[in-house]
Amino acid sequence: MERKIEVKIMGQEYRLITDRPEEEAREIASRVDGLLRNIKEKDPYISDTRAAVLLSLNLAEGIFRLEKKIKKLRELLP
Repeated sequence: MERKIEVKIMGQEYRLITDRPEEEAREIASRVDGLLRNIKEKDPYISDTRAAVLLSLNLAEGIFRLEKKIKKLRELLP
């Protein structure tokens, strides 16, 4: 069931529409907030947009690595 959830990321309010449990959606938003803050701590002068792009690239790389691992594991199955 879809629900609307208000979250805050980098001080900005966002309304999410999700079918996930509220606690999971808040955990995901909290992780994104923490990862963005970590990037901003390392380079305080980076724009929010550039930080978001860097975070997106990092997350995409992680997904790519996981997909490769899943593929290898599937190849091991009979």
